[in-house]
Amino acid sequence: MARAHQRRRRAKGRRAKGSWIERRRPIGSRPAGVDTRSEFGHWEADSVIGSGRCNLHTVVERKTRFLVARKVVGKSAANTIAAQLAVFTPLRPRPV
Repeated sequence: MARAHQRRRRAKGRRAKGSWIERRRPIGSRPAGVDTRSEFGHWEADSVIGSGRCNLHTVVERKTRFLVARKVVGKSAANTIAAQLAVFTPLRPRPV
């Protein structure tokens, strides 16, 4: 009688433990003004990967829903940071 082969299991301990992002905070610990959209100045960034060579880096201000998008040439972190700097550099700092 034929028997099926036993499935192989991955070796344990291969995955990284803990968060790899320094000073990361959970989304539940953010201030209440962010959730209610009562304060200006809370920005949300996202990357949109296109089907071809075109990728977008979008930044949205949560209260006013002001959207700024920049085209990113590659998917590297350096290109994404350059796009984010291009978004925020022309904006004036908020008076304190």
